[in-house]
Amino acid sequence: MYRLKNILPVQPTLLVLILFVLVMPAMAFGEEREMPIDSATWLTLINSDQKTMPEKVVDVSELITLALINSVELRALYADWQRQEEHANGVVIIPDPSISLGYFIEPIETAQGAQTAKISVGHTIPWLSKSKASHKMRISQAAQAFEVLDNARLNLQRDIRRIWAEAQYLQSTQLILQEQVQLVKDLEEILIVQYQSASLSHQRLVDIQIQSLFLAEKLAETKSREHRLRIRLSSILNMGNTISESFLHTTATSAGFDEPDTKLPSDHPRLNRLDHLSDFSRAHLSGARANYMPDLRIGLDYILTDKRVVDGVEIEDSGKNPFVISAGLALPIWNWKQKKSEVKASIWQKKQVQNLRIEEGNALKEEYDIAWLTLTDDLRKIRLYEDELIPRTLEIEKVVEQDYISQSSDISVLTSTKIKRLDLQLALAASRFSAATQSALLTYLRGQ
Repeated sequence: MYRLKNILPVQPTLLVLILFVLVMPAMAFGEEREMPIDSATWLTLINSDQKTMPEKVVDVSELITLALINSVELRALYADWQRQEEHANGVVIIPDPSISLGYFIEPIETAQGAQTAKISVGHTIPWLSKSKASHKMRISQAAQAFEVLDNARLNLQRDIRRIWAEAQYLQSTQLILQEQVQLVKDLEEILIVQYQSASLSHQRLVDIQIQSLFLAEKLAETKSREHRLRIRLSSILNMGNTISESFLHTTATSAGFDEPDTKLPSDHPRLNRLDHLSDFSRAHLSGARANYMPDLRIGLDYILTDKRVVDGVEIEDSGKNPFVISAGLALPIWNWKQKKSEVKASIWQKKQVQNLRIEEGNALKEEYDIAWLTLTDDLRKIRLYEDELIPRTLEIEKVVEQDYISQSSDISVLTSTKIKRLDLQLALAASRFSAATQSALLTYLRGQ
């Protein structure tokens, strides 16, 4: 390394000044980072103390809040994001200086006297692109961790909305099935009497008994499905025991669904994560290319020199302690093959991320379009059941009921008519559940 030496008759205070100048750039390079303002609310919930479960929940927004507070998955991802943030803030822009002490076993005689010891301060200043690339890579990694957290939050909210809609569906379905079971049992009792009086065929009685067993099994399956739903919700809310049956206080609703927007936002966390990954690949490429550039090395030596003595007499103005300033370059001569491979790998990574971004955009659009079309179909079915089929079935039911009262129709016809109306109500509940599920998915895809 080329060394430029200059002996300066100056005081040790210059050493302190030079050290200050060397260290200040590293202190001044810090960068303050702020999180998005609109994410402050749910981030506060995730980072808050876990909340004791209430006896019951009457609103889906309350359930979402509880899930955000108590989700251990979100807490783990939040901690990972904070870890990446700390790494981004702790990037070494300029390395720490080095200080060394040397002692001359045999003092070196000079015109100023015998040099006995040396204090050296050295500092390496990397090529600016290297430090900037490293800093950008860490920042992009932290940003990716945030987008992963945000996507997990959206997934959780979607799952909670689905669970709430399914709980509504199962509870309303149980009420309808219980009514159907009771109708069939009442009819079965009447038919047994008719069968015993030989006014009814055995096949007709068996058909009603089979229908009764089928409805009872369907009701039991619905209750089992609700129990499994509560187990899943207990896991999401990080509860030790399965939640009680009264915890989800849902009520059947006839509220309509908003027509979805046909435009898909371009700032979904799944897309943002790939955008930040693209930033990472560009920074990695910049850093790989910067490895071809040399680093600057500067140093300062402070040499302790004794007074020169001739014939037992100290020479006046001798014994001055000189400073030696040195500068040089760290040349990247070796490992060019490795540096070249690193650049090529970064270029391929950049191309990979570009294609992944396109693929993810297409996947989101496909999911959005399918969910939008499915919701449109569900809304059409809901209007059909509510406006046409169920009202007409109620009209028929009233007519059959009047015929039964006037004894122009038997109980079997009236029961069948009521069961048909209840079947339509079951189909309506299923369509509403499907619509709520698709609405939750569209809300997730819109990043809300």
